[in-house]
Amino acid sequence: GLFFIAGAARMIEVRPTLTAMTVVVTGYAVSRVFAAALAGSADTYNLVAMGYEVTTAVLAVWALLRLRRT
Repeated sequence: GLFFIAGAARMIEVRPTLTAMTVVVTGYAVSRVFAAALAGSADTYNLVAMGYEVTTAVLAVWALLRLRRT
């Protein structure tokens, strides 16, 4: 958490922060979706968490791609 806040505040390099965020959050999302698929269902908490994690991962990839263009 603090690593990502430091990256957002530009106290550390932004590119490694976005790369780490992409890997970590994508891993969370994939594992949660896989677990829900194995269980055959997901409760409200897991559905909301999946939505947050997938959205965060997509935004991190988008920001990383925009950063590479500049």
